[in-house]
Amino acid sequence: CWTGDLRALAAQAQASGLTVQVGSNLRRMPSEAPRWPEIDRWVLPLESAEAAAHDALRPGVPSHHAVVLAALDAFQGAQATVTISSVARLGGETELHGLADWLQRRVAAGLKLHAWHLYRFQAMGRGGSHNAARFAQDDAQWQALAQGLKAAHPGLPILLRPDLLHSKQVAFFWGDAGGIQRQGPGLWTSRMTSVPKSAPA
Repeated sequence: CWTGDLRALAAQAQASGLTVQVGSNLRRMPSEAPRWPEIDRWVLPLESAEAAAHDALRPGVPSHHAVVLAALDAFQGAQATVTISSVARLGGETELHGLADWLQRRVAAGLKLHAWHLYRFQAMGRGGSHNAARFAQDDAQWQALAQGLKAAHPGLPILLRPDLLHSKQVAFFWGDAGGIQRQGPGLWTSRMTSVPKSAPA
């Protein structure tokens, strides 16, 4: 949805020696995007190999599950590298084990999978607090699911993300009325730090 020139920004980042990774829900992704050399890899959300289970979490018209699968076919055809992100949630254990099996088959068929990021459900953000009772896992439940997936699927590059609010590796940037906000390694405090919009990047 960003109105700027994504390819130009990505090219500048690559020229600076950065790896360019773009996360997208895919609903407005240009059809030629899988072949953009300026993007090193794409991050795509997928909650289940089954359409009904995925679309129950990510509803929309047309089916978001169908959109993701069509995009994966396009990325695979273009030999583009992708990362899959999924939410680890109470009640989703069977779906995630099924998704792991499905991803292994896709990798064997030629999908270039950089990683499968498994994010522990956080009861905050868009609808998160309203779904705490439904999806939140305690520490033992999270560990059982995460370690069970890694043990059952040793060939998959599974990266566990238990709490991105206190990540040692991932930083987030976003804009609001106060300027550009940053949260993550190096600048973590109990409050978000703010950078004026006029400040250089």
